[in-house]
Amino acid sequence: MGVGNGNGRTDQSGAESALVLIVEDEVPVQELVSQIVQREKFRVALADSVRSAEAILESEDVTLALIDLTLRDGNGLDLVRRLSMDPMVGTIIMSGAADDMDRIIGLEVGADDYVTKPFNNRELAARLRRHAARIQFIRGQSGPTSEPVANGKAGASLGGWTIDESRRAVYDETGDRAALSDAEFRTLISLFRNQGVVMSRDGLYREVVGPGARDPLDRRIDVYVSGLRKKLKLNDPHRIRTVHGVGYILD
Repeated sequence: MGVGNGNGRTDQSGAESALVLIVEDEVPVQELVSQIVQREKFRVALADSVRSAEAILESEDVTLALIDLTLRDGNGLDLVRRLSMDPMVGTIIMSGAADDMDRIIGLEVGADDYVTKPFNNRELAARLRRHAARIQFIRGQSGPTSEPVANGKAGASLGGWTIDESRRAVYDETGDRAALSDAEFRTLISLFRNQGVVMSRDGLYREVVGPGARDPLDRRIDVYVSGLRKKLKLNDPHRIRTVHGVGYILD
């Protein structure tokens, strides 16, 4: 299986497999991640800059994007932010072990996951499989969509918001769409389906991120809930409450 180069070429073999975009300007890291991706039978596209990544995203059907946050011509967070609004593309941040704040910011702007350098090869492979399966499931479930929801007349209601699961979107009373990342939307859906029940962080992690044990230091669920609170501003009787030592509940 061939591998794309830093100018955005993609592997043309295995056309039915998912395409993983690796956005990284350090060649040794590119090569290592490419090997892991290919062992999982995914195709590879390589970009060494924001510009080349954007060109690939415009021309190729990318399933997952692995994005380094420090690139020669810009900040990888801009790519994460752009992709966070597209449920058909998963995003995984690649960051240094000491870059905890970068990871938190990345999750706040909508990244689905992160891995730290140096990589644990098996962990990265597991995360690739998990998120590729999730995106492919979403793509399989999505069909022709209706016209945008207007004035909150369709879908399930929550406070002044309308939740449209078919479009993976939340609308206010005027029909404007809330700027939720797909990860935030998945968190909201999990809380909504279990409304009135306390959801542990581990339980939310399994529903939002996928199977597997949650690292006790993993804060992404807290970040997603914080994003929901800021963007939806739910008030009594509908609000997301913290249950200290356990998790969250949607009243």
